[in-house]
Amino acid sequence: MTRSLCRVLASALIAAILPACERLPEIGAPQSPSKDFNVYVDSVPRSYGRLIAVGPAGKNPMMVSLWFEADDQTLTAVRVNTSNGDISREVVQVPRN
Repeated sequence: MTRSLCRVLASALIAAILPACERLPEIGAPQSPSKDFNVYVDSVPRSYGRLIAVGPAGKNPMMVSLWFEADDQTLTAVRVNTSNGDISREVVQVPRN
């Protein structure tokens, strides 16, 4: 008796929840970055200041962002490939007041 009641309640619950479900949108093919990250330099300029943080840089687990703070408190992010040590020429600079 208890099992049949549980089955009826479970069926009713599924019937009530199922109409609320909707299909997820299709995922397209991965897109390549719009910028060319294959231009590298030999070192990070000292003018970027002191290193304050290291974090992930995108989906590639071998790429990291090095965050620097200059004397005028400008933040600069530099991408580095940890598998071969390449340093990207493209940087992000965030001026601070």
